[in-house]
Amino acid sequence: MGKFDGILLCTDLDGTLLKNDKSISARDEQALNYFKENGGMLSVMTGRMSFVLEPIIEAVKPNVPVGFGNGLGIYDFEHNQKLHLSFTDSSVLTFVKKVYETFPEIGIEITTHDRIYCARVNDCIKKHLSDEGIQLVTADIDGFDEPIAKILFAAVPDRLEEFIRAISTCSEQKQFQFLRSDHIYHEILPKGVGKGSLLKKLAGQLGEKVTHTIAVGDNDNDVSMLEAAQVGIAVANATPAAKQAADLSTVSNQEDAIAHIIDQLDRGEIRL
Repeated sequence: MGKFDGILLCTDLDGTLLKNDKSISARDEQALNYFKENGGMLSVMTGRMSFVLEPIIEAVKPNVPVGFGNGLGIYDFEHNQKLHLSFTDSSVLTFVKKVYETFPEIGIEITTHDRIYCARVNDCIKKHLSDEGIQLVTADIDGFDEPIAKILFAAVPDRLEEFIRAISTCSEQKQFQFLRSDHIYHEILPKGVGKGSLLKKLAGQLGEKVTHTIAVGDNDNDVSMLEAAQVGIAVANATPAAKQAADLSTVSNQEDAIAHIIDQLDRGEIRL
């Protein structure tokens, strides 16, 4: 029997487990290994797509399947198997075309479950591609015929906030899920999709092995996960929405937040 038996720990990556330079601290890595060695189940719940996750997964070494795409799917890296996938209806392209024509400074990505296509590139899109190690592949909105996973819009924070306000009353808000996933990114997903629903689905797939769930995050796209978990924990650098959704708070991603949480679990300071 391990002291962490039955605990499913789901952590976000960027801004939570990963430091600002996208690395994992030695202390966090050591704590995660200790957690797993003592019966804990470690999963990642990220906005990144599964096809860019392998280098990080090799470093984090989760011992159960992981959630990706802000709720779009569950991937079992141990067996190289997609356990769950969601798709956004292709009718979303009508709205994307309107954005392309009306907001010329907004960068646009069309994401499938195999690749990211860029319909318009700006500096924020370039940053996204660089951060995730993705090569630039362009695509026209007209005639795009591959199954769509999600749409990502990107702009500097002030302009992105203006854009979000401008589209807040559009009819598509009822048809699709709009989600702020970063200070420079805003996404369209299928209605009802999110990290929270994915956490519940993963726990259901793991079955009776899971007796407690803990989620850790920092951004608005983590809110549903923080609310769905038995214990939701926001890092100190989290957005106001994430902090409000969480049950507890901890130190920042720059201060080994995950190690701090596991230390508290080890000492019985987090009540499950």
